[in-house]
Amino acid sequence: MIVAQASFIAVLLFYLGAIYINQYYRYFHLSLDSLNLSFPQLVLQSLQVVRPPALLGVLLAVAVLAALWMRTPSSRTWRDHLGRYSTAVSQGLGPLLIVVGLTMAVLWRQLHGYAWIAPLVIAVGFLLCSIGIAQVGGSAGLRRKEIVLFTAGICAFWTLIEVTRQVAREDAMEHASSVCRWTGVIILSAKPLSMNSKQITGSESEQCQSGVIEEKLHRKDGLRLPYRYTGLRLLVENGGRYYVVPVDWEVSADPVYVIRESDDLWIGLRGGVQSKS
Repeated sequence: MIVAQASFIAVLLFYLGAIYINQYYRYFHLSLDSLNLSFPQLVLQSLQVVRPPALLGVLLAVAVLAALWMRTPSSRTWRDHLGRYSTAVSQGLGPLLIVVGLTMAVLWRQLHGYAWIAPLVIAVGFLLCSIGIAQVGGSAGLRRKEIVLFTAGICAFWTLIEVTRQVAREDAMEHASSVCRWTGVIILSAKPLSMNSKQITGSESEQCQSGVIEEKLHRKDGLRLPYRYTGLRLLVENGGRYYVVPVDWEVSADPVYVIRESDDLWIGLRGGVQSKS
């Protein structure tokens, strides 16, 4: 049982991590398949979703799982725990929340960054309905209760997915707003690279330039890697592939360059430009 539960949690974290990475790098015109991330990397990325909305969805999912393990055939036991008034409130409030949640789902686009509220409200409504269904004795009431709880669990998982997508979009936009602060990249190459770069002389400096800068280095005895590229920032590195962007990168116009490690390239990393504030 412990192994089964651990496997379920690992698969859930993997799925949420994959959703986060896919949504995050889609902002930078990259797909999940192009990054070639491993299973542990995707599981670790799921920790990025640990935010208040996601925690609320997790607590709701835990409540669903806990309710699935409860086996109380007697309605009297439910009254002893919840009380007569709380049961009556749940019977009236549950269907109302389901209707409200479905209405919000229809108005999905109008919710903008709070679309996750719709499945959350639906899940809470189904949880409340399960309390009223528990009063029905016999196997019929138990089957209805399990169906309602299963539906609530699906809605809770839906909430987690939408929260993950929202968090990924917000993180990507925030990261893209400060490209200068990313890790700087210097590339030395044996031959010119296909980049939209500017050629400068040795007297000019990177600080007074914008975009990718190409400089051909000269020495009497020659250089194996004479072409130097600066003005680049590192987006992500994995498996010997460096995804870099110009220092003045704009999401709607500029590309993301993929640089592969090879004998004809030298790639150096350095700190990004820190803001004066």
